[in-house]
Amino acid sequence: MMIKRVVRFQNDFVMAFDESGKQLADYQGQYAEVKSSILKDATEETIFANANWRTGEMEDIDKERF
Repeated sequence: MMIKRVVRFQNDFVMAFDESGKQLADYQGQYAEVKSSILKDATEETIFANANWRTGEMEDIDKERF
């Protein structure tokens, strides 16, 4: 199971998806609770993003900004 995309929303909720677009429940939840496991298991191919529920905007970011 590879983490393909991680999305952090403005309310600090994080969602994670595999290469098939399926949600990865082990990596989802409040940012402070899942950040370390995501960073430990992320690969060079993992895409990180910030998103806003209200506007629907999403911006890819560097892993260091996650």
